[in-house]
Amino acid sequence: LAACPLDSHTRVLDVGCNLGSFLAVLRDRIGCSVAGLEPAPIPAKYAREHFHLDVREACLDDLADSFAPASFDLITLWHVMEHLWAPRRDLDIVRSLLKPGGTLIVEVPNFADPLCRLFGSSWAYVDVPRHLLHFTPRSLRNFLEDAGFTVATLECTGTFRPYSVTISCLFIQFGLGYDPDLEQSAYAATAIRCATWPLFALEGLLGMRGLLTAVATLKARQP
Repeated sequence: LAACPLDSHTRVLDVGCNLGSFLAVLRDRIGCSVAGLEPAPIPAKYAREHFHLDVREACLDDLADSFAPASFDLITLWHVMEHLWAPRRDLDIVRSLLKPGGTLIVEVPNFADPLCRLFGSSWAYVDVPRHLLHFTPRSLRNFLEDAGFTVATLECTGTFRPYSVTISCLFIQFGLGYDPDLEQSAYAATAIRCATWPLFALEGLLGMRGLLTAVATLKARQP
């Protein structure tokens, strides 16, 4: 977010906002005006009831007309684009909602990650059929630029998965899953993170976190 200075005048839309924690932080710590879209009913309800956020239970194409054109300074898609059936259509909607000079932040899995080549179909981010698309740094840049954006930064890092991707891949490869009891799963995940933090740190140094984050702005409109 350092590439997009935020203050109390900033209006933010988080597409696929899940429980709304990101929006709540922006509102409570910075004073941003925030809104979210979340198609899943349970997290959308949680965001409204727990954080008292303006979160609509819908996808972009459902509510595109309910927001004024050019009304947001920042739009974020944290691990959303890999799920989209019509990503170009949705980026056209995003472009219409951004103010001139507005910023788009996209984070997706990095299909060019070395661990993807190593683990193949057991790579943690393959995740079919939930993931419909995969991006490399080149294809993500080309996709955003073709949709009318200028990519300011594109980094092989991100905010997702605060634990080792290697361990996640091994879990998938050997058919290991989480305990159905959510509380026990949370304890197990915490224990795994603590036990494997040196591997997690090494993955970061080697650029093997399996993530891509792009910060883009609207291309100048032709007169």
